[in-house]
Amino acid sequence: MTINYSAASCVLSAAAVMLISPLLCNTKRKEGIFSASLGIILYRIVKSIIVECGWEFAAAAGVRTGILLEAASMCCGLVLFSEMGKAIQKQGYNTNILPASAVIMLCVGKGLLVDSRLVPSSVEFIIGHAAESALMATSVCIAGNQGEAPDAKTITAFTVVCSAGSFAVELLLWRTACAASSAAGPFLIMLSCCELMCVFAGGMKNSPAISPFGFAAGLLLSYGFDCLTG
Repeated sequence: MTINYSAASCVLSAAAVMLISPLLCNTKRKEGIFSASLGIILYRIVKSIIVECGWEFAAAAGVRTGILLEAASMCCGLVLFSEMGKAIQKQGYNTNILPASAVIMLCVGKGLLVDSRLVPSSVEFIIGHAAESALMATSVCIAGNQGEAPDAKTITAFTVVCSAGSFAVELLLWRTACAASSAAGPFLIMLSCCELMCVFAGGMKNSPAISPFGFAAGLLLSYGFDCLTG
């Protein structure tokens, strides 16, 4: 993905969350918002593992070897992030460090896999990519906040950090002109999915109840914006 697309997407996603975060925090349907967040996270996990990482690993190493490599990466990533999460909680650091890192890795990994020459419409792609980034950052912040509803400032700050971080990494890769950096895309996405699984499991554990309509709405919303990116 070109640096212009990345910059526009990051700015647009941060601006969108600044506008909608007060509405999300003031709504009375907290259960529906939380359930929709879980649906958005689950859709991204399944889509990334099966489509993006699955196809890339299979294309690089063959079907059987690719599956084994993906499974090994997933297991190692789950152990890594689970232990890091426990260590961060024991030390009393901000628990949003790992979720923010997961969103940044996901955005950077998806950006590395995008060939801008094949994008049919740049406007639709930027809108879809920005919406996906905003949805992921907001959902991860809501679901990974230890069962407590975050305020608008927390959601906005989390999204801005994720957007700025992903743009900074992509800018660094673009300036170094590393042609082989696209090979790191599937690994970054897989690592992000490992942390997203931890966030999803924690959200399911801390949630008193799950709204099926909110959960389905999150899945459909993610699918709709995902279609814009081609």
